[in-house]
Amino acid sequence: MSRLEKDLAAARAARDAAQAELTARLGQARAAVHPARLAGRLKREAGARAQDIAGQALEIATDHRGILVATVSATLMWLGRKQIGKLATRHLPVERYAALAKSLGPQALQGARGKRLARQVSLWGPRAWRLWKRLRLPGAR
Repeated sequence: MSRLEKDLAAARAARDAAQAELTARLGQARAAVHPARLAGRLKREAGARAQDIAGQALEIATDHRGILVATVSATLMWLGRKQIGKLATRHLPVERYAALAKSLGPQALQGARGKRLARQVSLWGPRAWRLWKRLRLPGAR
């Protein structure tokens, strides 16, 4: 065997080794992007992220319980607002007050509303009371 034949045989052996390596890596890549493996990997990653987020949410909730309770209760009240309104109007004699307001006229209703608002403003503090006086609304003294 001459030197050229030996070099040719070595080059073919290197080529065959490189081709075998390429075929093996291509097989691994095809297996990695197989739909079943992708779905499993996505499920694992999504589960891990969900656990991280749940852990953070739990940590925040334990640190701020009052805010969480207020948010949940406000949400529940908002969801049940129609039922709460029906219960409230069922126990209030709305017709009686409507008839009284109609008989007294709009000025009486405006004055009563102003007194009620003035009472609420007095609970807010002196700064709000000064603003209330500046606006010169009914019920301001």
